[in-house]
Amino acid sequence: MRVEQEQVVPIEAQLVPGAAGSPVYLADTLPQIVWTADADGRVTYFNRRWYEYTGLDAVGSLGFAFRQALHPGDEERTLARWDRAWRLGEPYEIEYRLFARSTGVYRWFLVRANTVLDESGRVVQWSGTCTDIDDQKRFEEEARRHAAELKASRAELAHLVRHDALTGLPNRLLFTDRLERALAAAERHGRLLAVFFVDLDGFKRINDTLGHEAGDELLKEIARRLTSVVRSSDTVARLGGDEFVVLVPELERPEDAMALARKLLRHAGAAYDLGAQRVRVTASLGVSVYPDDADGASTLLRHADVAMYRAKQSGKNDARFFAPEMNAEAHQRMQIAAQLDGALERGELRLEYQPQFDAVTGRPVSFEALLRWTNPVLGDVPPERFVPIAEDNGVIVEICEWVIDQSCGRAAQWSHAAGASVRVAANVSLVQLDRQDFVPMIADALRRHGLDPRQLELELTARIGGHDVDLACAQMAELARLGVRLTMDEFGTPGSSIDHVMRLPLDAIKIDQQVARDVVADRSPERVLEALVSLAQALEFTVVVSGIETEAQRRQALGLGCDRLQGFLLGRPLTECEADAFVASLLPEATEP
Repeated sequence: MRVEQEQVVPIEAQLVPGAAGSPVYLADTLPQIVWTADADGRVTYFNRRWYEYTGLDAVGSLGFAFRQALHPGDEERTLARWDRAWRLGEPYEIEYRLFARSTGVYRWFLVRANTVLDESGRVVQWSGTCTDIDDQKRFEEEARRHAAELKASRAELAHLVRHDALTGLPNRLLFTDRLERALAAAERHGRLLAVFFVDLDGFKRINDTLGHEAGDELLKEIARRLTSVVRSSDTVARLGGDEFVVLVPELERPEDAMALARKLLRHAGAAYDLGAQRVRVTASLGVSVYPDDADGASTLLRHADVAMYRAKQSGKNDARFFAPEMNAEAHQRMQIAAQLDGALERGELRLEYQPQFDAVTGRPVSFEALLRWTNPVLGDVPPERFVPIAEDNGVIVEICEWVIDQSCGRAAQWSHAAGASVRVAANVSLVQLDRQDFVPMIADALRRHGLDPRQLELELTARIGGHDVDLACAQMAELARLGVRLTMDEFGTPGSSIDHVMRLPLDAIKIDQQVARDVVADRSPERVLEALVSLAQALEFTVVVSGIETEAQRRQALGLGCDRLQGFLLGRPLTECEADAFVASLLPEATEP
């Protein structure tokens, strides 16, 4: 197989200042595994990617201990190659399989090693990389197997190379070729064409809960549905994973593209029967049109991808046209993702605590933990900007666990100081509700800090579309049995559903004043708030109104019979030290759960 040559950079050259001047290896930001070894081949360093992949610690990795991650079938061949390289002091390349404890499978890696010599030419160190080539190996093996079984002709092999093995759709190679040809024809004849980028919402959940076989069946059905919607002259392709693209040449008008987009979403969002399970999976879709949005194949595809991401940001199950300002947003999103990696370890994240008050007595009844991020490059980044990105790249799981741990620890500390129970509310990402280890993580945090579960309140967004509501119900029912209080935040926003409110085991509903202010101009914000409060009260939920910034808003919420109020008028978010002092000032009048 052919893999492009990589330049091996000595680890010592990769040190840069980190938070508070602490050293950080640039190697820890690379997708490859990076390592160094001494002259005898004893490993002295692995970057973060090694530990994330293998699940080993330093004891199980450094020296010669890392061999335990090798596939038994590759061990003899690999050790012989290493022995020769170390004896002769020559750089080497080798392919072998490494075990990932998190998934329980082996994957192929291409390992390259270079020598580091002293002034006399003696080997003093080895440095190298391990690059994941498993997908390429599997593709080659699949190609060889088909060639052997079918005695495939050259034409059949060409088809295999240019089509997706699972769905039979054109792959990226063939799609790009057709797009370039269509662009050339559109330029010659002065016509429009459109590219649609389709990404499924919550596909990972299907794989995690029903298994990869069900996920594969879903992808094949999606391929069939998308193909059934378009013309024979159009192209539906699978780029990989749950990403599909559609090429529509000879487009009559730009508005025809949006009509087709809606049709694609409607077909993709219909229910699926996967064995004994009936599931519903929506999609997000972005559209770019030639020549308005780009005049090249790669740019046109990238702009459709950018528009798709905007559709996901708007609540998913939506379609968006590309707009030039999206490019700047995409660049900013990349910057945020890069800086967010390691932000928790660098101590850039912190919590502030905003009190909630009893609407009648005016006493504080709980504190909401609010996540804050200050980065030396980006400055203060609001949660609505970085949390969706953290959810996309998986960092949110680690952040959420930290928030829960810090919140429970603070509530326990306050309760001890006050001599009475103090409750804290923490926001929960919907990504966490898709994880089987979510409830055990909550229970463990409560146990470690000795906190009564009634002193913890979890707030989740009402925009639960695209997530497994049945799994969310099961997870929340377990939390309710523990005694944890559950609140639906952002009630009344687009994407929230009364059906979800009826099904989820909630204790409280939280309405932001902004919900009422954001409705269409011909509706009275006061009447909208009144309707939402009435609905929540009819369902016998505790009603919390946030965003109280004026005395008029406070009086209105009080007049509607709301139970708890939160906002700058009553109390701004407090730093940890300020919150400590605020709780101390309440003595002996402590809050109660």
